[in-house]
Amino acid sequence: MTKLRLQRALLACAAAIGATASAQASVVTLDAYDSGYYSNRGATPDLNSIIEDQTRNNWFAFDLSSIAGKVTGAVLTILADGRYASGSTTSATYTLYDVSTDIGALTGGTGGAGAYTDLASGTVYGAASIALPNGGGVMPEVSVDLTGALDDINAALGGLFAMGGTSDLGANQYLWISSNAEISARLDLEVAPVPLPAALLPFGTALAGLGGLGALRRRSRAA
Repeated sequence: MTKLRLQRALLACAAAIGATASAQASVVTLDAYDSGYYSNRGATPDLNSIIEDQTRNNWFAFDLSSIAGKVTGAVLTILADGRYASGSTTSATYTLYDVSTDIGALTGGTGGAGAYTDLASGTVYGAASIALPNGGGVMPEVSVDLTGALDDINAALGGLFAMGGTSDLGANQYLWISSNAEISARLDLEVAPVPLPAALLPFGTALAGLGGLGALRRRSRAA
């Protein structure tokens, strides 16, 4: 194989590796492994209820141990699954926050009133406006963009991650009533491919070597 052909082959291989890396970018979907709520008195249910109202804030926990690569986008979707809204309001703003309460305490039901406060304060991860059935009815599926959570999600890769939620509902208004569905929410993560500098380095070294060899041969012929 001539030098020119070898150079072209190496460049083609490098381009193929780059294309493969780009193709590996993907969306990974995780189900919440646990969820629930805390009331302003620190009470929490034994059942998988995520009811939210003026006196209760809810939460969702995820296992990120399977994620490899940098997370560049995230969306939380709270599933409908037969849950209901109640009250006269036709809209609500639902906001998600970071959680500083120990996840073991949060999921174990021992977070207390401090967890209730924690679930509605701190770093804002994202918010969504929810259109509600007039007079109450079946809840819609709710999706929240989590751009504000990306740093914390990446810091939690390999372990567990939780977020808390609250709304601007008034008295006697309720979200996500009456369902003990096993899965309450899912987390869609856009994961960038792992960089491949180690794989591309030999090609760059080989190309540089060929270039140097060509220059040496030209100098030899000139002499």
